[in-house]
Parts: sequence; structure tokens; C-alpha cells
Amino acid sequence: MIYQESQIQFSIIQYLQLQKIYAVHIPNERKATPQAIMRLISLGMRPGFADLELWIPKNGVDKTLLYRCMAHGEKYTGPMPTDGTKVLANIVYVEVKKPKGKQSENQIKFQKRCDVVGFDYHVVYSVEDVQRLIELHQ
Repeated sequence: MIYQESQIQFSIIQYLQLQKIYAVHIPNERKATPQAIMRLISLGMRPGFADLELWIPKNGVDKTLLYRCMAHGEKYTGPMPTDGTKVLANIVYVEVKKPKGKQSENQIKFQKRCDVVGFDYHVVYSVEDVQRLIELHQ
């Protein structure tokens, strides 16, 4: 079976919801007229921006409580991270690709920007890839 990136991303989002991991899709790649693209760029769209931003709870944080607090805009009062910081989650950028898919030039530039400022960036091809990166970032 040949999977499209959107099918893979849908499966990833379903998995993340079950895992109580907050994920945001940034819809920034689309077909439009040059004028419409320029307008979107003037409003903050950045070609190459990753498909997903994940907030992965750190070790020691009650991820179910954190997820519920974020959903309702409540203050988190649960256990703090084991690393001694007050930051409750690691932010990770994820580019979703179909098998054998390759990053565009703009996506490679965005990955380099992430590297410069110290943000983690991953290219994934499956839910299993996401499972591995979550283990890496908790």
C-alpha cells in the first residue's frame, strides 16, 4: 500500500492524542497564486516550517494532568520534571514524509535554523519513528 504524507500524519496525530502529547499542525505549504503566497508570507507563513510542533512532557511530569491543564487553561500543579527545571515539556519540530520522501530545500533551511537555536528537529516516516523520538525526548 502506498501511503500519502497526510495519511501518515493523521495516524501520528491519533497516536499523540492517545499518548496525551500536545501537537500542533502548521499548515504552511499550499498551492496558491503568487499574490496569495506573498500575502501569507506577510502574515507570518514561513515556507519549509515543520509539519508539527510537539510538546513532549519531561520525565517526572504527569502527562495526563499536564494535557488536561493545557486543554482547560489551568495551572499545572503536579510533579515537576526530574531534571530540576521548571520547563514541563520539550518542544520538538517534526517533518512528516512518506516512505522515500525527501525534504525540500526550504525544509532543510528550517532544519538548519532549528539547529542554530538548539531546537530539536526530526524527519519521520511512521508512527514508530514518532514513538522513538518521544522516548528520546522525555
